[in-house]
Amino acid sequence: MRNFLAALLVLGLVVLPSPSKAAQDDPRLDELFVQLKAETDPEEARTIEDNIWLLWIESGDAGTDRLFDRGREALIRGDMEIALAIGTEITGRAPNFAEGWYMCSTILYQMGNVDHALRYAQKAIKLEPRHFPALMGIGVIHLQQGHDEEALMAFRQALDVDPHLTQAHQIMDELTKRLNDKQPPRSRLPS
Repeated sequence: MRNFLAALLVLGLVVLPSPSKAAQDDPRLDELFVQLKAETDPEEARTIEDNIWLLWIESGDAGTDRLFDRGREALIRGDMEIALAIGTEITGRAPNFAEGWYMCSTILYQMGNVDHALRYAQKAIKLEPRHFPALMGIGVIHLQQGHDEEALMAFRQALDVDPHLTQAHQIMDELTKRLNDKQPPRSRLPS
């Protein structure tokens, strides 16, 4: 289960090709999110998600972008200490770069430091409220900590942004059932 959750958190950092240059606050993001919500074809939705990622992973600063690439490579290699050092440098150098915070969150989660991972994911969300992978990560962490209601809320937020997150739908179905099973039966009031 932990490997599945880690894969969920790291997905966006390891599957994308090298991007073209674009600023993180690129105005095209708004239109991409509109398209993502309206899209009905899963393949087209994945293409839109990829295009969002291509914009997100660019900080607007060439040096920070090179650091991010190095951090991502270290993460892929499994060299968590180096990846975390680079991620920490990125968040210090570019504190408004949401993807730097998300990368650190992913690394910290994989290192077993879920409390710090949660805080870093929350920082990414403050900077980019539509960051559906960070919302998924927050949900996963809450789920792991047994905070089912908070997890459900995070997965709902992720699905509000990206309704094509299959894992979020599956987890939400399971969580909803589990939470409903925990509810005491409602007593009937006399009419």
